Amino acid sequence: MTENHQISRLFKASPKRVFETWLSGVEKSRGAGIKSTIEPIVNVPFKEVDGYVTGTNLLLEPYHKIVQAWRTTKFPEGSKNSLVTILLSASHSGTVATIEHDDIPVGYSDSCKQFWSDYYLEPLSEYLSVDNRRFMHGRRSFTDAVSRDIVNIQTATANFGYGSTTRKKSQ
Repeated sequence: MTENHQISRLFKASPKRVFETWLSGVEKSRGAGIKSTIEPIVNVPFKEVDGYVTGTNLLLEPYHKIVQAWRTTKFPEGSKNSLVTILLSASHSGTVATIEHDDIPVGYSDSCKQFWSDYYLEPLSEYLSVDNRRFMHGRRSFTDAVSRDIVNIQTATANFGYGSTTRKKSQ
C-alpha cells in the first residue's frame, strides 16, 4: 500500500526559467542551497541534498512537465521508488508548479510534503523571485487588494528617449 499527495507553488518566473533551474544541478544548488547532480537528461541518475534524495528523470517535456523516479534514504528497505510529476503552468503572475507525488511508502507522505516545501519550493521560490526582481528593474506587482486609479496624462512635450515631439495645442 502507498500514499500520495499534491503540493503547488507560484514562482515569479517563466515556465522556461523554472524548468531549467529545476533540472540544473548548478542552478538548483545555488538556488535551493542543496547539493544536486541533476541534469536535463532522461535515464541519468541524480543525487540531491547530500545523497538523501536519489532519482532518475523518466520524462521531460520542456517547460511543461518533469517525471521522476524518486526516493529518500528514509524510505523502507525494499520499497520501490516513488513517482514525482512536476507540472508547470504559466499564469499571469509567473508559473504555477504542481508536484504530484505518488507511490510514497505508507507513513512517509507528510514528511515528503514538508520536505518538498522546506528544501525545494520555499528556497527556489525566493531564488527565482530575487532573480526576477533584478529582471523587472524595480517594477512592482499589484494585487487585487491594492486600490489604484488609471490616470491619463498629456503634456505639450513628450520625450521618449529618441528626441522629443511637440503636440499641437488645441485652440
